[in-house]
Amino acid sequence: MRGVTAMACGAALACGAAVAAPAAEGLTVTGRVTAVADGDTLTVAAGERRVRVRLVGVDAPEIYGDVPQCGGWEATDRARRLVPRGATVRVVTDPTQRRFDRWGRLLGYVFVPGARGARGSVNYRLIREGLARVDTKGWTPFAYRRIYVAGQQAAVAEGRGLWGPPCRERPAAAQASRAATPSSATMRSISSGGWGRTMW
Repeated sequence: MRGVTAMACGAALACGAAVAAPAAEGLTVTGRVTAVADGDTLTVAAGERRVRVRLVGVDAPEIYGDVPQCGGWEATDRARRLVPRGATVRVVTDPTQRRFDRWGRLLGYVFVPGARGARGSVNYRLIREGLARVDTKGWTPFAYRRIYVAGQQAAVAEGRGLWGPPCRERPAAAQASRAATPSSATMRSISSGGWGRTMW
């Protein structure tokens, strides 16, 4: 194992926990889910290490703050069903993106066993089901952007999740109605040959 930058060591992982790789390479982290904070953030345990992961290209509604955003609890609930606590996942970083975000979260695509390709990622499934938007703000166009945008367009056309009522029609009222109680309802590597190398 090699060292990591001070930022990654201090903000994202325990010191010495990550492999420093050239920016042009992707990394793969395999571990078990210990927590899903919301629709686009989870924590994965790889051995004794805990890694906070932010889904690349995904912007799920917020559940924190005085008034959760419309659809926030639905997105969180769905993410927790897709990758429940204890589930094995593979997190694959995208060489076109920075490794960590400003809060020290590892940026990656998340896959459950047997899932393959862009449409097999948890990232895509949340977008396709209308529970999250494609996040293009501040990103270099990521590898799966076109596929994710197409998935969002299909969700919009079908009026799914955020693109249907109540979020689309009455966002303020919908946010207020969800402020107190969460809803009860609602890796393969990047290429066929694998992108980059295993992180742990």
